[in-house]
Amino acid sequence: MKALAFDLSTRQGSVAVADDDRLIVSRQWSNDQRNSAPFFHALDQVIREYSSPEMIIVGTGPGSYTGTRIAISAAIGLQATTGATLCGLPSINAISAEPDYAVLGDAKRSSFFFARVRDGMLVNQVELMSEPDIVGRISQMTIPIYTSDDLPQFKQAKLRFPSAALLCQRAREFPQNLVRAPLSPIYLREHRSRCLAAQYRAHQKATRPKGRDTRCGKGRCLRPRNDPGRESAVERGPTFWRC
Repeated sequence: MKALAFDLSTRQGSVAVADDDRLIVSRQWSNDQRNSAPFFHALDQVIREYSSPEMIIVGTGPGSYTGTRIAISAAIGLQATTGATLCGLPSINAISAEPDYAVLGDAKRSSFFFARVRDGMLVNQVELMSEPDIVGRISQMTIPIYTSDDLPQFKQAKLRFPSAALLCQRAREFPQNLVRAPLSPIYLREHRSRCLAAQYRAHQKATRPKGRDTRCGKGRCLRPRNDPGRESAVERGPTFWRC
C-alpha cells in the first residue's frame, strides 16, 4: 500500500512516500509557521511525481498548533480528492526508531511537556511539567532523551525532529496506534473556547435564581411575566436566563 506522510509540528517540516516497507522518497525543509508555501510546494511535487496515495498519515503533535492544523487540513483535503484512508499519529512517535526513548518540549507559559515512547507508542499521556520537575524526572534516566526545541537547560536532551519517513514506518509496524478521522492536534492545554464555555456554564449555575421555577412561558427566563425587573435583568446579560 502506497502511503503519504507529512509533519509540520516543529520548525522542520517533512514529507515522505513509502510503498509497504520500501521508502520511495523523503524530503525535509525549514518550516516557517508564518509561510506554509514550502510545504504545499513539496507536497505538490511529491504527488505529481509519485501519484496519489492509498493512505495519508499526518503527525498530530504535540508541537506547533498552527503547523499541525495546517497539516491536518491539507490531509483532509487530499483525502477528499483521492479517496485515500486518512489517519493520524503523534509526531513524537516518529522522532526515533529506537524502542524506548523520552521526548520533552517547550509548552510555553514557563512549562514543558514530557512524554515516554516505547515500542512505537506513548506509554502514558503527554504531561505538562515545570523545569525543576523535568530535571528531576530525567536526571535518573538512562534512555535517550530528545527535543525539537532549543532547550539548553536540559543538557541530556538531544535535538531531533519528527520524520515523515518514520511516520510511514510506525504506521506499518504498529497500525493499532493509528488514530482515525476526524483528526485533531494533541492539545497540551484545554482549548480556549472550551475553557470559556465551561466558565460561562459555571457562572450561569452559580448565579441562577434558587427556589421555585417560575417561567414566563417565553423561553428559559426564571422571572414571572409581571415582574417589573424582568426585562432589565434579562438585558444585563448572562446573570439570568434570557427570554
